[in-house]
Amino acid sequence: AVVSTQSTGKHIMTAMKRGHEAVAVGAEVCHKAFTKNVPSLVAQALQVDLVGYLLSLLEDDFHTPASAKAQVVIALKAMQMDVMSGDRVQAKLANSAVWASYKDQKHDLFLEDTKTAGYLTGPVGAAGYLTAGPANIVPDTPPPLNSSVNEGRRKRLDL
Repeated sequence: AVVSTQSTGKHIMTAMKRGHEAVAVGAEVCHKAFTKNVPSLVAQALQVDLVGYLLSLLEDDFHTPASAKAQVVIALKAMQMDVMSGDRVQAKLANSAVWASYKDQKHDLFLEDTKTAGYLTGPVGAAGYLTAGPANIVPDTPPPLNSSVNEGRRKRLDL
């Protein structure tokens, strides 16, 4: 569905340029799309210089949060592994000074697994990291029958 149009890369880039919150969502879209190994999508990205735009996001420390940069790096690494156009992506990355400082780092440390896998997380949370939000811990078993809380409830029901 994502690769059904000829201008997917251009639409992603246009959306990301709308503001720093859109950058976070767009970076996640790129991450999820390019890790699916779809050669036509990588070819489209090269046609509109999405690789160059993603590299510019890595240079921008003010508007690009760390979590978005992590997803951009993962997307670029996936793009360079493409069987049809990966060599052209690698050539662009090899000519980038900023890529040299990101290519060997492990960026999945900035990302968390969430229970909402498959959904876009949207704007980043505290300290620039993607978070799953507060966890509600629910016990696996009911409380014991002889607890003081249950005794109080039984007395109120007997009245």
